[in-house]
Amino acid sequence: MPPGEFPKTRRTHYDWLIKAVLRRFGADLAAWLLQEQPVEAVSIGTSLPAVTLLDADRVLSVKFGAGPALLLHVEFQMEGDPRMPVRMAEYLVGIRRLLENPEHQGKRIASAAIYLDPETYRSEDPGFLDIQGDLGTRLLASYRVVKLWEMDPEPILAMESPGLCPFVPLMRGNPAELVIESKEKILRAPEEVALFETKRELLAVLGFLANRAIKDLRFLGRLLSEVRKMGDNYWIDLLLEEGMEKGLEKGREEGRREEALRAIRRVLICRFGDVREDVSTCLPAIADVEDLEGLLEEAAIAPTLDAFRARLPPASNR
Repeated sequence: MPPGEFPKTRRTHYDWLIKAVLRRFGADLAAWLLQEQPVEAVSIGTSLPAVTLLDADRVLSVKFGAGPALLLHVEFQMEGDPRMPVRMAEYLVGIRRLLENPEHQGKRIASAAIYLDPETYRSEDPGFLDIQGDLGTRLLASYRVVKLWEMDPEPILAMESPGLCPFVPLMRGNPAELVIESKEKILRAPEEVALFETKRELLAVLGFLANRAIKDLRFLGRLLSEVRKMGDNYWIDLLLEEGMEKGLEKGREEGRREEALRAIRRVLICRFGDVREDVSTCLPAIADVEDLEGLLEEAAIAPTLDAFRARLPPASNR
């Protein structure tokens, strides 16, 4: 990265929708992280040069009943990033520049990196960057690291607002039960707290994020259907196609595979009696669905079990 440039991250449609949710419910995010209900939490305008360069997920100006206001910077991460301490330090430098603006003079700074998925968190984030050099030089920047899967969901579920409910299934507990609780809370929210369209967006993000924690594709499919019955929305439909439906398609493929395996075993048992152990062991190791469906035809026409075994792919191809 050239000197003086801030880090740029690859943005997807889920980034856009999470940002849209946080734009409406920034006060909820601040209250949850800081454990104090703010009087006001306003997103910093992207026209400010420092914020534009940062490409940060969210920078909020947060005011409480007493004491100075603060600038709260939050990054949401699907995956661990070994450069995250450097990135966060560079973000903090940019936010420090905002304090030179008369509007923000005297404000404090707070920064957090929120990780969403333990399976993709492969690089431990220490929560600080500490570089020491010669002549007494030292660069130190620290921030809070939040791993959602370690967090208690009750403080969010106890909030009056449903704005952070989409993140609840990624927290500590049973993901399916947390999806149901979150969905019900979103749907029960009064109109003055969340309009119908906002509820649709919250449910869409809930479904997308739940896909990270729940492997029951029928359960996710029902949630997908419920969201779509609430009406058309281009961004939500696109998000669902990119997120949940990828998982659902994977599930449909897996279903075809399991059905092919069961059918092959039934045909072999009907035709030849007991299936040899080496055949039973080999079949589940074949990943390609079309290969298995081809073997189903072989099982139906092979004159002997040995003839069928000869049609099995070599171990290196399984």
